[in-house]
Amino acid sequence: MKLRIVVKASPNKDTQSFIKIARYHQFDYHMVALVDSQISEWINQKNKLYIDNLKVIRITKAHYVSLIDKLPNLETLKVSLTVKRGVHDVYEYKHINWRTLFPRKKVIDFECSYTETPPFYIQEFTMVYQFNKVILRNGLLKIDKIESLSSLSPSSTMITVLQIMSLQIDYQVIESLIKKSPNLKKLELIDVNSPIDYNINNQLIDLLLQQPLSSLVKLNFINRTLAVQFSSLIMLYNRLKVTEMHSFFPKFVFDTRKDLSKFKIENSTIQHTSFYSSSDVDEPNFNHNLLVNWTDFKNLNSILYRDSKLKYLSGIISQNLYNLSTITIQPNIGEIKVDMQDILDSLKFNYYLTTLDFYYLDFNHLDEFLTSNHPTIVNLMVSIVETKNCDNISQKIITAIKSNSNLLKLSIRDFTEIRGYFFDLMVMGIYENGHQIRYLSIPCSSLSKSFKIDSFEEILMNNPHITYLNGCKTPNTEYKRLLNKYSVMPI
Repeated sequence: MKLRIVVKASPNKDTQSFIKIARYHQFDYHMVALVDSQISEWINQKNKLYIDNLKVIRITKAHYVSLIDKLPNLETLKVSLTVKRGVHDVYEYKHINWRTLFPRKKVIDFECSYTETPPFYIQEFTMVYQFNKVILRNGLLKIDKIESLSSLSPSSTMITVLQIMSLQIDYQVIESLIKKSPNLKKLELIDVNSPIDYNINNQLIDLLLQQPLSSLVKLNFINRTLAVQFSSLIMLYNRLKVTEMHSFFPKFVFDTRKDLSKFKIENSTIQHTSFYSSSDVDEPNFNHNLLVNWTDFKNLNSILYRDSKLKYLSGIISQNLYNLSTITIQPNIGEIKVDMQDILDSLKFNYYLTTLDFYYLDFNHLDEFLTSNHPTIVNLMVSIVETKNCDNISQKIITAIKSNSNLLKLSIRDFTEIRGYFFDLMVMGIYENGHQIRYLSIPCSSLSKSFKIDSFEEILMNNPHITYLNGCKTPNTEYKRLLNKYSVMPI
């Protein structure tokens, strides 16, 4: 596990506590410093050795030189550029010799956010598009002379990560960028739209099919508004030799709906993927799940399932696949309250899954899962637990958790309704007489009026394996002191 410790101002006692806890549990960790033009001299001899990741926002060349000189272990420099109407942060960085300032073996991430719609002149764009990672997102990207993209220098081959998200952009621009980036390892095209062409999804598929992309290991191709040609998408799944591929489109365009199962996805290199149902662009009541076209599941490590109809997924779980360890279930928008009984029943036949992540789970199903004490599932995450009309819910949850002797991580983001619920009483009830859970994150609440610091300390002392506790809405000084004393990380 790698911890990410973020420093937004001068390192305080909490920062030092995080470092202490990370060392105590022998976690691999790095510090991230966020600094702006008001940078102070907080980087002292003691702290500078920890910082290997630096994000800078609108600071001068002199500050860059000063910072980088002070941070001998700096591995990643992240430059956040915001383009607004009439203001181009790029000008501030134009005359910095980045490769002299920051050795080539290091990583420079440029994150460009567009809050307005100004033109982005080609001289500026080619300057930015020369580092290892570029993020283009939010708004409308205009290039003054698209044909000038051919002037992108050979240094653009350094690009390994390209993310284009929520952006209106001409297809010709993306085409030039991808063709100039043969060493891409990660490509994300999320909600990319063209101001003039609604067929951009199919154009992008054709483009990807034409490129060698021999280094690509991950593709996220998602558009939540525009349809895609079904047969072209199947071809893309078969052609790209990536280990991780996720797609989502709300509608498919079918050449014919007869015998859709003949379109086979046969790609044994994909280990992480998504399955979802989409409607026919010409007939909204017809839905097709991409899982039907998958032929071989034995190499899959994780599945993200975006559908409210669970029969296909429960069938996969029942196959007891050796490599499949993680399943995430996100129902369709508007169909959140889905009956998970088929999934729970299929788990009885599976002994390789280790992680389940539900968006929604009824309390009765949560109780059923916890009390079943599944022998291999050690991580359970639930975004919403339906607790409406459940009496004495706090004690029922405590009892269910205590009956499970295998779970190591439990995260519940929210209950739909709960009364008389206090964070400390829940923790005390779970860990009284000991419990094996190391990571516990439950919905936030205040400490009860009966909170006793001595009793809470006894819980931490008798459960030294606890590494994370989250859910205290208003932690007091004594509570924070105990977490620090027993090396427990507040999330």
